[in-house]
Amino acid sequence: MINAQSKTQTFVQLNNGSAVEVLNQDALYRSEAVIQETTTQFLKLLWEWSARLPGSQQNDPGFTFNLNDQQKTIPSSVYYASQLTGGGIGNQLVIESLKIIPHSVFEGRAESSIEIEFLGSPRVTGQGLYEIDAIATVVVREVGYLDQRTQLKKTFTWQAVEPYVPLLPLDNPSSMRQLIAQLRASGLQLVDVKPFNP
Repeated sequence: MINAQSKTQTFVQLNNGSAVEVLNQDALYRSEAVIQETTTQFLKLLWEWSARLPGSQQNDPGFTFNLNDQQKTIPSSVYYASQLTGGGIGNQLVIESLKIIPHSVFEGRAESSIEIEFLGSPRVTGQGLYEIDAIATVVVREVGYLDQRTQLKKTFTWQAVEPYVPLLPLDNPSSMRQLIAQLRASGLQLVDVKPFNP
């Protein structure tokens, strides 16, 4: 232990054979790269959808739920993105996404992509709280229609939390459990979204 503390750099070898540098940091510390990568991954899950499940060639049946006594269906990726949120913010984002998701996405006749034009440097705003600004354009392509473009200018507030540890063993986990574990591995949870006025 004394030897480890006296070294300026400490490396550990992971199970996959790669080596990483270990830094002595506060448990609520998240690097700029981790916050930016989590934000990018979140935006892509929330605003990029097609007829396929994320990361596979399987058809996406979508996630169906009731809203105001009406049945609604969203792409599974949008549901996955909501798993990175705290409180009721996930539900708010799902309702917002319903405004631009065409139902023909489930028939393979529509898809979307997000073009991230600006991703700022994270700012510490409290204990374990990080704000990051983003400007992006969501492009919805639907057969027989001109592209629909929606610009997003948002400030996201992430809170550092304990990284996700599945309760069940990871022997042959479902693809959904795998994806949620990967998303939550950063130990960040979205707690607020507000307009960004550059």
